[in-house]
Amino acid sequence: MDRIRPTQTSALIDALRKLSRSKAGAADTETGAAAGDTAPPDLRGELRSLAAGVDIDSEEALRAIQPQLLRCILQHEWGEDVESDPAFAGVVSAVNEAMLRDPRLQAVLREALHALR
Repeated sequence: MDRIRPTQTSALIDALRKLSRSKAGAADTETGAAAGDTAPPDLRGELRSLAAGVDIDSEEALRAIQPQLLRCILQHEWGEDVESDPAFAGVVSAVNEAMLRDPRLQAVLREALHALR
């Protein structure tokens, strides 16, 4: 497996943006996904489960859950085998730190979580 490069974090940002753009609408009876939803149903379910009971409007709560959310999204984008790559934990940590420094990325994450609910 190729080593993970930090430039690949754009996949994470794209995934977060897709989640934040999903529209609350009539449920699709076959998949249970909202109309206009662009995230895979299994990813949405996992993210909902991780964020359940978390006050996503709380800065502190969002910071606490963020690394787990990032890990989940990146695993879905890059595949389950990515967890075995020694660089993966470093990438998750670096992306998390970068997001903590950028209020715009925090807003994208918050919007994505609101769209999941």
